[in-house]
Amino acid sequence: MTDNTQLEITFLKQAVEKQFARRLATSADFAALSEDLEESLSPSTLKRLWGYVGMEVEPRTSTLDVLSRYVGYRDWRAFRAGLLNSSFSSSAYFNSERIDSQELQAGDVFQIGWRPDRIVTLKYLGNQRFRVDASENSKLQEGDEFTVSSIVKGFPMIIPEIIRDNKPVSSYIAGREGGIIFIKKS
Repeated sequence: MTDNTQLEITFLKQAVEKQFARRLATSADFAALSEDLEESLSPSTLKRLWGYVGMEVEPRTSTLDVLSRYVGYRDWRAFRAGLLNSSFSSSAYFNSERIDSQELQAGDVFQIGWRPDRIVTLKYLGNQRFRVDASENSKLQEGDEFTVSSIVKGFPMIIPEIIRDNKPVSSYIAGREGGIIFIKKS
């Protein structure tokens, strides 16, 4: 999935929540949306798409078609074409789950993940600094430290410089394809 496709799916999910008139945040919300759809999508399919259970998965086009029709488009292709003619095409405000360093306390721990199977546990050190406490299938290593102001679900995390063994390491991008797909706060 390309970064553009991930962004388009994010816009579709926002449009669905706007049409549904509430944010999808509980199992009951997903069940209610499933019932509200004129075409059948199970609550579990919706939960996976929204990343409510486990890691987000790449949705089927048929799922995106149903949601596109729910928000007034013929299908997913028409929704995407509509984005090109909207204010979303070059710049837009967005609402996504995120970790903002200014809202953290030193010692806070959380996990992030990206495709295909990367999971990293981070500890906030203060002053926008993070340390990698555990790393599964990632090039980030335990003990690495870096500075970022925020980590946003659905978008890549760009690290200008990693400090490894007290030495600077090259820049790094986590989730280049599809962005950060889950943030799990401890």
